[in-house]
Amino acid sequence: MIVLDGVSFHHEYGVALDNVSLHIAAGERVVLLGANGCGKSTLLKLMNGLLLPQQGQVLFQGTALTHGQLRDRRWSREFRRQVGLLFQDPDAMLFNPTVAEEIGYSLRQLPVEERDRRIRHWAAELGLSDLLDTPPFRLSGGEKQRLCLAAVLVLEPALLLMDEPTANLDPRATGWLVDFLLDLEQVTTVVSTHNLSLAAELGDRALMLSEDHRLIYDGPLAAALSDQELLWRANLAHRHRRRRGEAVRIHTHQEWS
Repeated sequence: MIVLDGVSFHHEYGVALDNVSLHIAAGERVVLLGANGCGKSTLLKLMNGLLLPQQGQVLFQGTALTHGQLRDRRWSREFRRQVGLLFQDPDAMLFNPTVAEEIGYSLRQLPVEERDRRIRHWAAELGLSDLLDTPPFRLSGGEKQRLCLAAVLVLEPALLLMDEPTANLDPRATGWLVDFLLDLEQVTTVVSTHNLSLAAELGDRALMLSEDHRLIYDGPLAAALSDQELLWRANLAHRHRRRRGEAVRIHTHQEWS
């Protein structure tokens, strides 16, 4: 479905990604792991075409994402329909006056009856049916996240990219989101997180970025989570040395939380 071939990206602060290559097939559920600042958000934006690589290339279903390709309105419209990105901060995605208009914003080209049907359907799926006339700024953090997800899923994408989707959610909302994602069928998902205790609920394949912005692991998630040296290299675990003796234990993030 999507391929990255030798992709590098630099921003004004330095390197964001360095020579990353990977491929994701239809139907996979992938968890993108790495410490804050390692390049997870940049990688998702490259997959979504919001950023373009400065070296290498990103291909979606065999077609390279380039400025010229994204200027092709027909192709770009279909690409945007098939690839959805959920930002970490829901306020970055919300700008319409009501929940209903937010969900239906990208459906303006559809007949009114079909547009309204999809709005009602995804509002019900995300528990927003009673809030359709509510301004988004009045919603709670969890409700905003559900609204953003509805606004993405209303397009019925084939590939769903999610950037730290539980970062601003309480435990109940987090559990609900995990269960909802598990029930999504025929949707390929790539979910970024640095929460190792949650990772196992989000997929079965891991991509892990190091703090030098390289891909250092691509394989089974269970094996990654049990490899303490790998987690330490990615700054997803802490190496603790006792005051007496030389024994060393590596603590993962969830052990400190």
